[in-house]
Amino acid sequence: MVEGLKAENVWLVLQTIHQDIQYGLRSFENFVITFYSREGNKAANRIAKEAISMENNAHRLYSLAPSWLNACIEADKP
Repeated sequence: MVEGLKAENVWLVLQTIHQDIQYGLRSFENFVITFYSREGNKAANRIAKEAISMENNAHRLYSLAPSWLNACIEADKP
């Protein structure tokens, strides 16, 4: 997705992603989509950054949640 967002025709890439999401949501009877800013969801932001860093094929497999994730989840609690 990151590479797609760097593409010249970013709207075409986003439209394709949107269609994929719509298709996936059809299997759910009820769902809610909520926007949270990066600052409001540190866990998701950090996971996204970790995923981007995996582009170098240095895949990580965690059997337990890593300590950095626990810290982000605690920071996100109201």
